[in-house]
Amino acid sequence: MASRAAARATVGPPRQLPAATDLVDRRAERQALDLVVQSAADKQVVVMVHGPSGVGKTALAVCWLRDVQDQYPDGELYADLRAEAGPAGSVAGVRARWLRALGVPPELVPDDQHEQAGLWRTITSRRRLAVLLDDITTAEQVIQLAPVTGLMIATCQSVPTALAAQRWTLPLRPLAEDDAVALLRRVLSRDLGHVPTTGTGDTPQLRVLARRCGYLPLALCAAAASGLPAAANPAASTDETLENVIASARERLPQSAARAYELLAAAPIRHFNLVTATAALDVDPPDAQAQLTALEQAHLLTATTDGRYKFASAEDARSAATALSAAEQDAVFARVRDRYLADAINASDAARPTSPSARTSGEAKPPTLTAREALEWLEREHLNIADLTRTAHRRGEYRTVLQLVRALWPACRLRIIPVDLWQELEALAQVAADRTAIRRDRAQVRYRRAICLIRARDFQAAATCLDQAEELWRHPPEPDRLAGIQRRRGHLHRAKGELDQAITYYQEALASYQRLTMSKDPQRERHCALTRLDLAAAHLDLDQPTTALLYALQAREHFAVADGQLVDHGRSHRYLGLVYTRLAQFGAAAEHLRAAHTLADQLGAAAELQAVTDACEELVRASGQPALVQTPTPQGEPGHRGG
Repeated sequence: MASRAAARATVGPPRQLPAATDLVDRRAERQALDLVVQSAADKQVVVMVHGPSGVGKTALAVCWLRDVQDQYPDGELYADLRAEAGPAGSVAGVRARWLRALGVPPELVPDDQHEQAGLWRTITSRRRLAVLLDDITTAEQVIQLAPVTGLMIATCQSVPTALAAQRWTLPLRPLAEDDAVALLRRVLSRDLGHVPTTGTGDTPQLRVLARRCGYLPLALCAAAASGLPAAANPAASTDETLENVIASARERLPQSAARAYELLAAAPIRHFNLVTATAALDVDPPDAQAQLTALEQAHLLTATTDGRYKFASAEDARSAATALSAAEQDAVFARVRDRYLADAINASDAARPTSPSARTSGEAKPPTLTAREALEWLEREHLNIADLTRTAHRRGEYRTVLQLVRALWPACRLRIIPVDLWQELEALAQVAADRTAIRRDRAQVRYRRAICLIRARDFQAAATCLDQAEELWRHPPEPDRLAGIQRRRGHLHRAKGELDQAITYYQEALASYQRLTMSKDPQRERHCALTRLDLAAAHLDLDQPTTALLYALQAREHFAVADGQLVDHGRSHRYLGLVYTRLAQFGAAAEHLRAAHTLADQLGAAAELQAVTDACEELVRASGQPALVQTPTPQGEPGHRGG
C-alpha cells in the first residue's frame, strides 16, 4: 500500500513561488540572506524584509529563493495576504491551503484552528521548507504560519511592533541611482528594442526618470514600459509615486489595450486566465491573449504562479473601471457570470463521479473533466466564485447566487474551501433563497448550511437550520428529505461526542429509508446503505466492533451490486477493514483495505486515499505485519471471513 511519502513523491513537492521579475544589484541583501541561512543550520529562520511599496521586496525574495531551491527539498509555499482578502487570506485559510499543498487530504485538514495549528507544527517539523509570505500586517500572521524548521521570508512595509526585536530583519531601500538607470535600460532595451541615448554614457533622460520614480523598481519598470517618463511628483510619497507611474503607464497604452484594461477591471474577480479574459473582453482567445501580453509588458498586470493574471494596482484598476458606462459594466458582469456559471456547474457535476454504468444512454454527455481536475478547478477558482457571488447578491441576482453556491458544494464537502468562507456564502444563499421564496431552495440551503455549521462546531445554529429545513419539507411532506434531516442530526450529535443520541437518530433515519426503499429506488437504497455505514462508525467510536460489523456488512452487500458512486464502494471496504482490524481478523481487514485503496486511487479521491492509508497504518500497528498492506490488490470481491 502506498505510504504518505510515496504518495507525495508521485506529485512532487510544492513549488508555489511567483514568476521571477527584473532584479538589479541587491548583492548586499542577497549576501545577508546567505549568511542568515548558513548561521541558522536546521533551526527555524524567519526573515522580515521590509520597505516601501514597489521597492522590490517580493522580487528579491523570489530571486534569492530560486537560487537556494536545492536547500529546501520539501518545497516552497507562497501566499499574498494583500491579494487574498477575506477568509482565504486569514491565517487559517492560508494554513489550510498549505497543508493541502503538502499532501494532507482536504477532509483531514481540521476546521478547529488549534487542531489545525498543531497539525501544521507536526507536518513542518519533519520537513525543510521555504515559505514566502507577502504583505503581512500583524505579528500573529508570522507566528502562526512560520514552519517549525526551514525558512520563512515575510515582506511588509514596516515590521509589526511585536516583531521589532526579531533577530533577522532586512530593510530594503530604493535603488541607488546607477542601479535604477541600469534597470531602466534593461527594460527599455527588452520591451522597446532601443534605449534613448545622447552620448556614450547614461542619458540624462534616464536619470531624470529614475529620480521621478523615487528609484522604486516597480515604478521604474512601469514607467520604462511606457517608453516615456512618468509624470510623478518628486515630493510625492512612495505610494503616490507608484500609483502615478501606473496611471501614467495606463494613459500611454494603445487604445485597444487601454480599453481591454478597463473591461478587465470591471470584472468582479481578482484573478483571471485566458478563458475569463476572453469572456470579459468579448473577443476571440488569440485577441484576448494579445491584450493580456500587452498589459503584462506594460507592468499593469502580473502573472501568478498558476498561469493567471492579477492587477499590479487594485486601486488603479478600480479607477479604470469607472471609465465604462453602467451598461458596459453590466455587460462585462453578465459575460463573466455566464462563463463562470457554465464552468462551475460542469466542474461540480464532474466532482461527483459515479461508475460508468450508473449513466443511462438517455442522459446528457458526462463532463469532460475528471473528478480530480474538477476539484482542482473549484479550489483554484473558489475566490473568484465567491467574489461573483457577493456581486450577484448586491445586484439582486438571487438565482445566480444559489447556482454559484450550489456549484461549490463538492469542494465544501471535501473541506477544500475554508469553513468560514463556506459559512459566509451559505448565509448569502439563505438570504437569496428567502428572497426567491421557493420552498425547496429555502429548505435545501438550510440543510447545506447545517452541514457547514456542524463542521464549524456551531451546534446550536446547525440545529436551528435543521429544524427550519424540516419544517419546510413537511408541508407538503418529502419523506426522503425528512429522513436525511434525521441522519444529519445523527452527525451533529456524533460531532458533539453524544454517541447514544447519534445512534438513535441514525436508527430513525434508517427505519425511514427502509420504509421508502420498498419502491426499489436506487438513490433511496444508497442513502439506506450510507446510514448503515454511519451506524458502523458510531459503534466503532463506542468500541463495539461486533455491532459495527453487522451494519458494515449490510452496507457492503448493497454497494457490491449497486451502480453508485465509487467513493461509496471504497468507504464500505474501508469501514470493513477498520472493523476487522478491531476484531483482530487481520487477513480480512487487509483484503478490504486493498480493495478500498484501489477504488480511491481509481477515483482520484485524495481524501479517501489518505483515510485508507490511515486505516492501513492502524492495521499495521495492531497486527505487527507491514506485509499485509504491501501486496498487490487481488481481483474480485474480498470475502467476509475471519482472520
